[in-house]
Amino acid sequence: MIEQQKTPPLINTAWTKALEEAKKISLPNRLSKRPQAEGFTIDGPTSKDLDDAIWVRTADDAGVTILVHIADVAELVKIGSALDQAAMVRARTLYHRQGNTPMLPYALSENLLSLMPNQQRPTLTVEIALDQNAEIRKVDLYETQLVSCKRFSYEEADKACNDPSHPLHDQLKLCQRWAAKLSKRRKASGAFGGMVGAGDTLLDEEGRIIDSPGGNFHSQRIIMEFMILANRAVAQWCADRDLPILYRNHTAKVIAPERSELIQALFTSGNVAMMRQQLQNWLNRAVYSPALVGHFALNLTAYTHFTSPIRRLPDLINHRIIKAVLQEQASPYPSVELSNIADHIEDVNRQAEESSKAFFKEQAKAEHSKQLAKVEGLTQLSAKEFTRVLRHGIRENNVAPLKPALNQRLSDGSLAIHDLFLLLLENQDNALQEIALEALKSRVCDAPSIMSIANNILPQWEEVSFIEQKSKKNFVCWAVVTVDGQSMTSRLPGAGKKKQLAKHHGCFAWLNAHVSGKLVEPEQRQLPSGAEPQPNLIKDDSELKKHPSLTTHLKDGQNFIGLLGELCQSNQWALPSYSMTEVDDGFLCTCEGKAGDIPYKGEGTGTRKKQAKKLAAKEALRFLQTAL
Repeated sequence: MIEQQKTPPLINTAWTKALEEAKKISLPNRLSKRPQAEGFTIDGPTSKDLDDAIWVRTADDAGVTILVHIADVAELVKIGSALDQAAMVRARTLYHRQGNTPMLPYALSENLLSLMPNQQRPTLTVEIALDQNAEIRKVDLYETQLVSCKRFSYEEADKACNDPSHPLHDQLKLCQRWAAKLSKRRKASGAFGGMVGAGDTLLDEEGRIIDSPGGNFHSQRIIMEFMILANRAVAQWCADRDLPILYRNHTAKVIAPERSELIQALFTSGNVAMMRQQLQNWLNRAVYSPALVGHFALNLTAYTHFTSPIRRLPDLINHRIIKAVLQEQASPYPSVELSNIADHIEDVNRQAEESSKAFFKEQAKAEHSKQLAKVEGLTQLSAKEFTRVLRHGIRENNVAPLKPALNQRLSDGSLAIHDLFLLLLENQDNALQEIALEALKSRVCDAPSIMSIANNILPQWEEVSFIEQKSKKNFVCWAVVTVDGQSMTSRLPGAGKKKQLAKHHGCFAWLNAHVSGKLVEPEQRQLPSGAEPQPNLIKDDSELKKHPSLTTHLKDGQNFIGLLGELCQSNQWALPSYSMTEVDDGFLCTCEGKAGDIPYKGEGTGTRKKQAKKLAAKEALRFLQTAL
């Protein structure tokens, strides 16, 4: 959603003409000659611009035919008309906290073209025959007329799916079953767009995390799978015919990891904020183009947008092209014109996103400035809100009001890892850096996490690597950070009897050297001369009872909370404590305890408390597997 901006006079003139033209439009009589389609809509509870309806027909060979009926906007909005010119200017509907700024006047977008129940509407139908494995066998496109039999909200559709007495119960169960098959097949093919990641996070078709404050409904998954299927089917139908349309292309950045590594990160990490940042670092923006490139997040050779012509210009353009082909006419858009339209759409989308970001950024800055002015209230902020205010204070060079609250959180050990990152690597106040270092001494195991956050967030950080050596009694490790092409490390390494402990101390040594301005080039590093390495906190490996959880590969479905509890009991350690914090993305759970004298900690984020707790226990187990 973005905030509405002031509209230039030229746009107001085009819109005024479009409003006048919309009043004169009515449905053509020839609609009755089209075949009658059956279907229903599922949308958000307040949606009025209903673009698409769905239906599923079973087949004799265990397959099905999925039908997606899409509002035939091109039937009423003609090329060169005032409505067309207004749509070209706006390019998409903008959604706000209250209402929207439509691409087409409400008389069309929320009335004459919207697939409202019990109203005859012109539609384009994408008919997709699937075999029993959810593989596409055949695709047909044709003009239809639809009288939607029902308008569901997501919540209503879920309830009907669980109510055998509902008239559409069987149809919804069929939709749900085949949506699950489609999702399973896409995931097996290497797609991550339109999937559910770790912590029940929902990813859109481009792999971006969707904020869904109302919860994730099963019917949302139905619509997402069916729309991806329809868009994919139309794109391949056009590609097979060498038909230039506006394809939706998506690529990964050069620095992105291999697909398998990227997917593993998305489906195992419980840190939603980290996932969001990684995806932003790894993936390019999706763009429209008549040149076919493919879609990285969906792992498809061809993809397009076709299912939302009421609110998206590319879909309307593609409808016009395909309607021309169905009527055995030439495409109304030469390739050069399509390229120009694609560039225009990207400009409009970019401007809208920049305006939205600027608006919300200024709004947040104003709120955080108010909070900084009320020093007495800073100690009462939640952990997440304190991190936001701390970031704002550091970037505005106004950390003085935060010092009492910082000292309190330092003394009670409640500073979050992200707070330490901000204090050590974004803050320029050396006194605060020294205080943060002192706090980190008692939780050295968090040092690698701070380095990882920096590597994901700071654009000048290119790589974090490690140089490890083994002596007779212990391991030593230097953390090496490459910033703007220059690699720097600490002169002396971190040391420990375990590799992982040495790595923790190596990261701490790097942060210490960074704060004191004593980083050196890797060639200048030195081994400690006659100095005893930092001792391992475990007295002796023989005293540790090797519970199976220390060697078991951790995978989804395991009882991580139970495994961690059994490990603690078998070694007579105190059971871990779990604390829960409500955050924007759901709940953040922190799992903390001691393995002998070694402190351990795991964090997990989920839309439900149970999910967050499970992921926190998993992260704690993962740490113990490497540390012990």
